[in-house]
Amino acid sequence: QVSDALGRTSQATVTFTVTPINDPPVVDPDQRFEVVENAGNGTVLDTVSATDAENHNLSFSIAGGNESGAFAISTAGELSVAAGAALDFETVPTYVLSISVEDDGQLPVPPSTETVTVNVIDVDEDAPRLLAFDPLPGAEAVPNDADLALVFDEEVRKGTGGIEIRRADGTLFESID
Repeated sequence: QVSDALGRTSQATVTFTVTPINDPPVVDPDQRFEVVENAGNGTVLDTVSATDAENHNLSFSIAGGNESGAFAISTAGELSVAAGAALDFETVPTYVLSISVEDDGQLPVPPSTETVTVNVIDVDEDAPRLLAFDPLPGAEAVPNDADLALVFDEEVRKGTGGIEIRRADGTLFESID
């Protein structure tokens, strides 16, 4: 109802139609993933996280930063090492991938894009070499309780691999983890 300065009024019914909009999905920012450099093809790093206000189905793709083809992403957002990829920490220790996500809403909206970081973890590719040990090779008899001194070309830490000491006939004498 409206009225003017003279007191006259008029009444009308007005109908408003609210048209829904499709909000674009959002890739969660600052996502970081890690993978060891010798990870096999198909190794899953994790799933890229994204949300959609209307809870539409989401579809993911890699939009940039993957020029070497090192990574693949499923339409569901599962990030993995691509077939044929050879990750090498010494060559590329970090990848910054641009991830694109779009929804299946009826009203089209441009995809959302966000960067995620993949850090490649270094693996020691060279086994340590034995440089010297005491008692010297060729010793006729070494008591079972003898102390052995082994000298390697790099630091060897307990829990990072195993050392096997074998008798002259090849049978295992001692195994150290």
